[in-house]
Amino acid sequence: MRHFLPQKSGKLINILGARGPASMQNAYGSSKAWIRNFTLALAQEYKESGVGIFAFSPGMMVTEMLTQVEVVAGYEDRLKSFPMVVRVLGKPPEVPARKAVWLASAATDGRTGLEVQLFNPLAALASFMRDRVRRLTGRRDDPPEIEITPIPPALQFDSTA
Repeated sequence: MRHFLPQKSGKLINILGARGPASMQNAYGSSKAWIRNFTLALAQEYKESGVGIFAFSPGMMVTEMLTQVEVVAGYEDRLKSFPMVVRVLGKPPEVPARKAVWLASAATDGRTGLEVQLFNPLAALASFMRDRVRRLTGRRDDPPEIEITPIPPALQFDSTA
C-alpha cells in the first residue's frame, strides 16, 4: 500500500483459502479467514484511494501443497479419499492464474473490495458430474500422484490421564 497510495493506483490481491473451519488444519484455515476479513476491511478503509483491493480464492490448485502432504502420525486414514478429492476438484495453476491476471487488469479499474471465488457448490457439483461421466465412459483421468508423509505430533495427548 505504501507504493500504491502515493500514485493513487495499483492492485492488491490477497489470496484466500478455506472460508470456514478446516478440520485438522486449524492454523491454515484461521489464517485464511483472517486474511479475508483484513482484505475486505482494508478495501473499505481505502475505497476512495484509487487502489483496487481484492480477495481471491483460487480453489484447489494441483501444486506441491496438495501433492506432498504431511499428516500427523496416526491420522493417515483420514486422507483416504484425498486423492479423489484432488482429482475431481483440483485445477491446474493456470486456471486461477488467468483470473488473477484479470483482477490485476484494467477490467477492474475503479473497483475495490471484490471477493472472487473460483470454487462454489455449483462448480463442485459440475466437477463431480464431469468425473462421473468420464469414469462411466472409460475416459479416466490419471489422478495426481499424492505423497503422504507422517510426521510426529507436536504435542502428545495422554488419554489415560
